[in-house]
Amino acid sequence: NLIQKYFDEQKLEKLKNDNITVMETIISKNTTSYMFKDQENIFKTFFASPILKDKKVYGVVLIISPITYNNEAAYQSILITNFFLFFISIMFLLSILFSKSIVAPIKTLSKIAQLERDKSTDKKNNIIYPKRKDEIGILSHDIQSMSNDLKKRINEIEEFAADVSHELKNPLTSLQSANELIVNDKISGKDKKLLIDNMSKDIKRMNRLISDIANYTKIKAEIEIENFEYIKILDLLKDIVEQYNGNKKNIKIEIEDIEIERDENIRSVLANRNKLSQVFYNLIDNSISILDRDKKILISLENKDHQYIFIKIYDQGKGIPLELADRVFDRFYTDREVDRNNHTGLGLSIVGEIIRSFRGSVRLIKSDRIEYSGACFIINLPLKNDPKT
Repeated sequence: NLIQKYFDEQKLEKLKNDNITVMETIISKNTTSYMFKDQENIFKTFFASPILKDKKVYGVVLIISPITYNNEAAYQSILITNFFLFFISIMFLLSILFSKSIVAPIKTLSKIAQLERDKSTDKKNNIIYPKRKDEIGILSHDIQSMSNDLKKRINEIEEFAADVSHELKNPLTSLQSANELIVNDKISGKDKKLLIDNMSKDIKRMNRLISDIANYTKIKAEIEIENFEYIKILDLLKDIVEQYNGNKKNIKIEIEDIEIERDENIRSVLANRNKLSQVFYNLIDNSISILDRDKKILISLENKDHQYIFIKIYDQGKGIPLELADRVFDRFYTDREVDRNNHTGLGLSIVGEIIRSFRGSVRLIKSDRIEYSGACFIINLPLKNDPKT
C-alpha cells in the first residue's frame, strides 16, 4: 500500500474548477479523470463523463470519490509473498544439503581412489569406504569390490611369478652345474654321457614348463572374456567320452546318470563350453595317465537339491592320499612317482580356476565305490534353467 500510495502521489494533479472541467468534457466529448488531494490531505479521484445522444451532449456526470486502500488484500498479499520466500529458502537449503550429500561422498570416493593408486602412502589398510543404502553406497561397494579384485589379481600374479621362477630355477641350476663339469672335464666319458642325458631331460622339462605356463596364463585371460551359454552336462559328457573310445590303454569310461529329476532343463549349467570341456579332458587324461591297461573310469551325475549338479569322476588307480586334497590343486604340485618329468602340475590348477569362474567348486574326496577305489574328484556346479527351452 505504501508503494502504491507513493506512485499515486506522483500522478496527482492540481484541483481544477468544476465548471472548467465540465466545459472541457462537453467540448472534447471524452471522459476526464484525475486524482487530487483535498484540503484535508485526503486522496480523491475526480471523474467526468459526457451524456451523449445522437452525438449531442445533454449533460455531464461528475463523480468525486475518496481513494481507499484494501488493507486485508494487502495483508493476504504479504502472507503469500512471505510463504513464497519461505518456500524458496527451504528449497535452496534442501538443494544445498542434497548437493552436499552427493558431492561430499563422491569427493571421498575420489580421495580413496587416489589413495589406492598412490604407491607412496602407508595408509591403505586404514581406508574406509562409505556405507550407505542409496546409489552412492552401491557405487562405493562396487569400487571396493573392484579394488579388492585388482589386489587379488596382483597377488596372484606375484605368487605365479614366484612359482614360475622357482620351477625354472631347478632345471637351470642343474644345467649350470652339468655345464661346469663338462667344461672343466672333471668327469669320465661314461658319466659325461649320463650327464648329457640328464641335461637333455632338463631342457625338455623347461620347454614343457614354458609351454604349460603360456597355456595357463592364456586360459586365465580367456576365463575373463569368453562368453557363457546354457550347457546340458549329460550331452556334453557323452560327446567327450565318445572321443576317448579306443584309447591305447583300452580304458573304458562309463557314465552313470542318477535320475532324481526327469526334467532335462534342470541339468543345464551356465558356462563356457570349451573351458568346461577342458576340465573333463584334464581330469580324464590325469586318470588315464596313471591307470594300467583295461581299467575303468566312472563319471556319475546327480542333482539332489535341484540347485546344484554333482559330478563325480572315479578311477581304479592307486588313489591320492586325502591329506593332499588341497595341495593337488596348487600350481606345479605333483605327487606322481612315475613319469614325473612329463607333467608340470598345472593340470588340476587349471581345473580349479575354470570351475571357480563358473561359481562352482572341485574337490578330491574319498571314493564311495568299492570297485572304484582310486582317486575321486567331485565337481559342484549351479544349475540354470535355459529360458529358450
